[in-house]
Amino acid sequence: MLSLSVPYNDFKVECQDILISFSLPLRGDRHQFGVGAHRVAREGSVIALHDAWNRFCKNLILRSTYHQFTTRSGQVLRPTVGRNQTEALQFLNANLSAICSKSFGEPTWFIPAATIDAASVLNVPNRSIIAASIGVSTIHSTVSPSAGVQANASPPKEVQSVRNYIAHRGKSAAARVTPLMSKYGASNILQLLDSPVAGGIRLFESWVFDLLDMADFATR
Repeated sequence: MLSLSVPYNDFKVECQDILISFSLPLRGDRHQFGVGAHRVAREGSVIALHDAWNRFCKNLILRSTYHQFTTRSGQVLRPTVGRNQTEALQFLNANLSAICSKSFGEPTWFIPAATIDAASVLNVPNRSIIAASIGVSTIHSTVSPSAGVQANASPPKEVQSVRNYIAHRGKSAAARVTPLMSKYGASNILQLLDSPVAGGIRLFESWVFDLLDMADFATR
């Protein structure tokens, strides 16, 4: 029987690896384009986190539409219409008009509203839990060093804005990340990712911890 423990555990392992990569020490290899390996590790970690969250959301929905599956708490759920992965993706492709954001014939999984729309279109039995977990406007972290203290903005949008700037460097991407830079008083992306937040951790680390919390709640 399929279990929602699999996408959660996979995402958790990826996040652990990403945090290790993000913590690559600063070295004296500065050059005209940035801060060498340190910059590559920092920016690559954002792209990796964005990609990992995208795959988690997709796997969460596809497992939730299967004929029978278990949550991480051991609850057995059965959709009204069970579908395997291929059938679920075909059904979504045929009903893309009901998805708020899509690309290449699928929902844009890293956008919470698109994942929630997919859960609704497929009528998965845990759609209310998924919507409540990944659609939150703020989240109080339970896994970060400041457990129960933080009240961060839901991180997917922030991660997406920074990822798009790193990937494209265009004026449009820069305009979208400017408000975030101003919010944290950062003059460049490296400063932004290292910005201190409540609990004595850095902004990037808070994104990881908050996404893990959202994944935890969504798979229970």
